[in-house]
Amino acid sequence: METTHSNVGASSCERWWNCPGSVRLIGTLPPQEPSEYAKEGTKAHLVASYALKNHVDAYEAGEKLVYSGEIASIDMEMCDYVQQYLDVIRQDQADFPGSKLDVEIQFTLPQIHANARGTCDATIGVFLTKLIVYDFKYGKGTIVDVEGNKQALYYALGALEGGDYETIEIVIVQPRAIHRDGPVRRWSLSRTDLVAFGSELRNHIASTETKNAGLACGEWCQKYFCPALAICPAVKGKVQEVAQGIFDEPVRTLPAPERLTPAALRKLLDTIPIIDAYVKAVEDFALNTLNNGGKIDGYKLVAKKSNRQWKDVEAVEKKWPKIVVEMVKKIKSPAQVETALAQIMKKKEAVALVEDFCFKPDTGNTIASIEDPRSEVRPKLESTFSDVKQEESIFS
Repeated sequence: METTHSNVGASSCERWWNCPGSVRLIGTLPPQEPSEYAKEGTKAHLVASYALKNHVDAYEAGEKLVYSGEIASIDMEMCDYVQQYLDVIRQDQADFPGSKLDVEIQFTLPQIHANARGTCDATIGVFLTKLIVYDFKYGKGTIVDVEGNKQALYYALGALEGGDYETIEIVIVQPRAIHRDGPVRRWSLSRTDLVAFGSELRNHIASTETKNAGLACGEWCQKYFCPALAICPAVKGKVQEVAQGIFDEPVRTLPAPERLTPAALRKLLDTIPIIDAYVKAVEDFALNTLNNGGKIDGYKLVAKKSNRQWKDVEAVEKKWPKIVVEMVKKIKSPAQVETALAQIMKKKEAVALVEDFCFKPDTGNTIASIEDPRSEVRPKLESTFSDVKQEESIFS
């Protein structure tokens, strides 16, 4: 993964390319905790990288990484999807005997900008002929096209530094998303065209550093997970513009859907994605504020609810009756076993018996109204910082 974050790096290219002012706006925010989707994508990339570097399949790579402690757990579904990515690369290797595979290539482009850098997932170099650049997308919510993809072109530009090729083929592998062209999309361009993209890249990075770099609201706001969406004047203006266009005058309560005209319905449907993204960004921003020790009048930080889990099934086998052991082995939850035991003993005794062998995992904090009966918890300031760097943590 990227060792240092760049505010004009490859993974966020599409966003700041269209909204240069976002770089400055994001710079005013406190550190952001990676989303669960980003963490999941990072894990899938770690499995893929290990498998390619060690010439094993995804299942074995996952087992090795869990055993070494680099990741906490891995499921078979993720391994199945990662294996599809591995199969694409290995088939290309078979099609081009003698080609050279490189994995996780960290690069810098000082001729473009001092902060222009990124990490390319993998490349195959066919001697003096073609460079194949792979971009593995584990996410399924954002469908990614290959032709003209700025992030992939940025990676290709970095990968091209390592050799002399006339043709560049970009391959996006996105096994979890439904796309008209299937999970594997390919696009080729000439070296000349890629170098021309480099000139455009230099100009667009420069535009993010101008004093009056503009803000622009568009699909890139939610598609590329802009961290500043919740405080962005352009997004706020867009939401207000839509509301003004739908309702002729200020309203105290929103009208029932059946009272909306077809034209108003169309405007709302067209804008729902950005409104949804804005609302979600506001929630995330508020939670991050509280996690960083900030205060929001009327709200507090509470622990997320979590279900009890068994500590040690072997310990249960040694101490509990056979009938209870059988229940636990059938993956009965602590709550289910507790209910069953309450049928043959006092409920208080059943609760105490189960409690000795289970625990509640810490699933983090969430925001709640001050009237919420749950106790307020102190912010875990360190939880807002992560070893996963933002530059390569957005896997769409």
